[in-house]
Amino acid sequence: MKNIAAFLLLFTLCTSAQTLYTPYDVQKAYKNGTRTSEGIPGSKYWQNHASYTMYVSLTPPDAQLQGQSQITYFNNSPDTLKEIVFRLYPNMYKLGAERDFSLSAEDLHPGVDFSSFKVRGKEQLTDENTSFRQSGTVLTVKLEEHLPPASSVNFEIAWNYPLPSKSNVRMGRYDSTSWFVAYWYPQIAVYDDVSGWDKIPYTGQKEYYNDFNDYTVTIDLPESFCAWATGELQNATDIMPDALLEKFTSAHTSETVINLITKEEGEKGYKMKGREGRVQWNFTAMNVPDFAFALSDHYLWDAVSVVVDSSTMRRALVNAAYKSTSKDYYEVADFSRTVISYFSHTLPGVPYPYPVMTVYNGQGGMEFPMMCNNGSTSRGGAFSLAAHEIAHTYFPFYMGINEKRYAWMDEGWAVMLPMDLVLEHFPDIDLRNRNAKGFNTVAGTEFEIPLYIPSQQTSGSAYRTHAYTRPGMAYYILRDALGKDNFDKALREYMKRWRGKHPLPNDFFYSFNNYLKEDISWFWNPWFFESGYAELFLKSAVQKKNDLTIIVEREGNLPVPVKLLITLEDGSTISKYETAAVWKTGLKEKKYTFKVSGKVESVLLGDVIIPDKVAENNFIKLSSAKK
Repeated sequence: MKNIAAFLLLFTLCTSAQTLYTPYDVQKAYKNGTRTSEGIPGSKYWQNHASYTMYVSLTPPDAQLQGQSQITYFNNSPDTLKEIVFRLYPNMYKLGAERDFSLSAEDLHPGVDFSSFKVRGKEQLTDENTSFRQSGTVLTVKLEEHLPPASSVNFEIAWNYPLPSKSNVRMGRYDSTSWFVAYWYPQIAVYDDVSGWDKIPYTGQKEYYNDFNDYTVTIDLPESFCAWATGELQNATDIMPDALLEKFTSAHTSETVINLITKEEGEKGYKMKGREGRVQWNFTAMNVPDFAFALSDHYLWDAVSVVVDSSTMRRALVNAAYKSTSKDYYEVADFSRTVISYFSHTLPGVPYPYPVMTVYNGQGGMEFPMMCNNGSTSRGGAFSLAAHEIAHTYFPFYMGINEKRYAWMDEGWAVMLPMDLVLEHFPDIDLRNRNAKGFNTVAGTEFEIPLYIPSQQTSGSAYRTHAYTRPGMAYYILRDALGKDNFDKALREYMKRWRGKHPLPNDFFYSFNNYLKEDISWFWNPWFFESGYAELFLKSAVQKKNDLTIIVEREGNLPVPVKLLITLEDGSTISKYETAAVWKTGLKEKKYTFKVSGKVESVLLGDVIIPDKVAENNFIKLSSAKK
């Protein structure tokens, strides 16, 4: 009997894997052994990576960035590569370039200017060279000598371009001497096991898909500036004055926020230990998908540490760098510490994977490995914004998500993961309510696009719903339906299986199915593969003496929870709640019966945190009706 039961379980799991649409190229990956239909990386899974040694120089208020890099690219694939594809992010500001946002004419430029570009020591910038091709933000370099498996190729590049001063798309200048610098260096694109080279151009809205690389970066600035960056500062002893160094060292183990640079010190101006008026800040970051940095000669600087792994007592350093006029930022270091602790120990319950986090007072809200570029807002807004951007540490960075194609695989998590945390600390900020309202507006219209459609095929308000609102609600509702404990364990298992790799949507779905030994297609299909909307309504509510019968009908295709509030004429109430799992067998309506001790005045269906397309059919008044 045990063997029969095991066979039936295996059969169920194998057949459940076929209940979701699986693209042909993903099926090929299964056959090639790089991925599996159980949501586990295959025995032949591989991915490439690179090692970057870079030097960058800035002299504010001059906006010209001078950069040099030495790159070693490792081909771990089974393929012989005939070309290497680079991303030239700054070319989004190139005259005539394709982009999603309007930019100030003052920020437009001729594009990245290469003074040298060597492959294996051979200069590519020659008149007769036709293997060096630029198209927008994509640069393709044909290799004279192909790159076979298990080998590497070296590049030496020198380039410059003007940083934007007025068009702050995810990065930019925030006063005459304060910058957040990102998307700034020639970066080798991803070559993966499903799509080959990623040649999707960067046009501003769609963000990340990067390999996991190693970075050693020197940032050369005037001695009156501080730098904050991805990774750990390696030469604090050499460049920091004694007083700052002492506080910086203490902050690495401090449980309370230390003001490394106070308002008075910021107004007075910095004076680092440099040579000939310049200071070189040296940072290293290993196995991360990108590198960003920021600078200022007057920002305040707070720092504190937080235990992120209770088994090893490993700590992370948390920084906040900000303008003295940004009142919300005086608490941002402590807010960020709270957020990182929650993510590490509660949800997702995975230790923060990096040694540092810096939240920089720029504009809007944008994530980078170990860095956030966040604008000023209200006190609660600062907490919520920090929580959202720091959540991106896990998705896409820790998980290597292809956000260009599947933004919902990272933005949706950054919406969902902080929901309970933000509500706990700021009861007036209910992200569930905001997202339910936002989704109701678009759901069921021609602008609402199934999540499985690649993100680069969406734009405008459709992209916002596709990347943020719908998946954020879906994850939260699924956690409720599966039970928090089951969901959290399945999430951690998925993260364990795919951390530092490049999971696809089917890897995510099948990992949950496989770990929970349950076919969740009843939820995956409508929420992630279909167009549609959530719509429950009260079909009827009838009281006969002490018996109340309510029928709830499901008109929309998206399964959502059922919440009923019954109010009696004496003011007493009866409530009923069932998770979205009530619809897992395909029911179109559900009958509820209640014993009541008096006359029923009304029945209310739903809640502001539950998506529902039509609110007008969720209420029935019985007190004046015949019983």
